[in-house]
Amino acid sequence: MVSIVDAPDEKTILKIHQPYQETAECDWAPAITPEDAAKALTE
Repeated sequence: MVSIVDAPDEKTILKIHQPYQETAECDWAPAITPEDAAKALTE
C-alpha cells in the first residue's frame, strides 16, 4: 500500500501511520523542494 498524505510536520505523519506499525513496515519520506534538498546536502 502507498499512502500519500499532506501533513504539517513529521509528528503528524507518525500519528497517521501509527495504527499500521503492528502489521506492516512503514517507511516515509517528506517531499521537499529541489532548493531545500540542495541546501540540506550542503549543510
